[in-house]
Amino acid sequence: MMKKLLLSSALIASGIVVNAQWVSQATGFAAPSRGITNISIVDPSIVWASAYDGSGGTAKIQEFTRTIDGGANWTPGFINNASQLEISNLFAISADIAWVSMHGGNSGGGRILKTTDGGLNWVHQTTATFTAPVGFPNVVYFFDEDNGVALGDPRGGYYEFYTTTNGGDLWTRVPSLNIPAPSSANEYGIVNRYSVVGNTIWYGTNEGRVYKSVDMGYTWTVAATGLSEISRVIFKDADNGLFIDGVDIASSSDGGATWSPLFYSGDFLEGDIAYATGVTGSMYISTSAAQGASGSSYSLDDGLTWTLIDGIQHTCVAFYDNLTGWSGSFNTNSTENGILVWNEVALGVITAQNDKAIGFYPNPNNGVFSISLKGKQSGQTTVTVFDVMGRNIYSSSENYAGDSFVKTMDISSFPGGVYFVEVKDATQTYTGKIVKQ
Repeated sequence: MMKKLLLSSALIASGIVVNAQWVSQATGFAAPSRGITNISIVDPSIVWASAYDGSGGTAKIQEFTRTIDGGANWTPGFINNASQLEISNLFAISADIAWVSMHGGNSGGGRILKTTDGGLNWVHQTTATFTAPVGFPNVVYFFDEDNGVALGDPRGGYYEFYTTTNGGDLWTRVPSLNIPAPSSANEYGIVNRYSVVGNTIWYGTNEGRVYKSVDMGYTWTVAATGLSEISRVIFKDADNGLFIDGVDIASSSDGGATWSPLFYSGDFLEGDIAYATGVTGSMYISTSAAQGASGSSYSLDDGLTWTLIDGIQHTCVAFYDNLTGWSGSFNTNSTENGILVWNEVALGVITAQNDKAIGFYPNPNNGVFSISLKGKQSGQTTVTVFDVMGRNIYSSSENYAGDSFVKTMDISSFPGGVYFVEVKDATQTYTGKIVKQ
């Protein structure tokens, strides 16, 4: 069931002031104040995002936007065969293939739709029925191109869950024997409130419970978290996760079988949460677009302490790794604003233990940029640039001694998109991301 979040673009004027960690990109929507409801990252270059009416009105929006070059360019689109419906969530597995779950609001009902041509056409997958007025799709997710789940509210006395093994051409409802019963007649799921690790999926309810399947949705268990309802559920691995209820957090270290209150400090933001990991460490990112409590923050210790990054509106957040992430915002017009891209070396290594700090500027750029490594050093320094497929497109080494290292790079002959830069000196390795427009 939809939990209406009153997020509008009223706090964003014609321009947007962004902390160094975030850079504004234009989502391309012609209508102003299109907000972003969820973001699906396929890889550092391919990202899809769904939209809603952020003007404060009640229009039902069937729009999305997509990039195939790391956000240098976003192309908006319209979901056909979905009149009078709005998006619960969008999930993509490539530049061409994506699914959306869509609901009818207070009227109930909804659809699962699929595109195989980059969003030009969407096909209603009719065997996931979600019949009005009780049926209500909240989530669609695919483990690969064939195997997926669609999750809704209780209908007929048990939760309306579906599985597929052929990309959604045929959806089969999970039998009631495989799903624990709702805790009450008033329990339901929430749009886009789920987490996945491998073949395991967790799904939160409005009564503070978490459903869990370890076999791609065929059989389910359930556990109470001790919290009253759900804002978000997020797992970083098969054992460790967080369950969010407003500003309250419960944590689990056994895959969600048991939960304990997490007493944290700092600026945790209740709107959305993502987990990111990579070679340089891991972090949680929390965001909010609520008036008086907007911003983003991060935690490097599994949610125990939170550090504020900024105070601007973030409607949602998603990360691919600790160098690659986006958060939702609101567009001003077709050429200004709408989504924010993470633009910094991984938190925790911006300043290294030996007091050396690295920077890349300008970023984004036209392929010509500078690397600055500050801190006393001597010996060989190696710079390597990789594309999103991990291919080495540039490498150089030179001996250097001094208080800082500055090198100008030129990759203007390569296509636009995301590139990763690795700098190694005698004591440490630094990794960053640049966007070539």
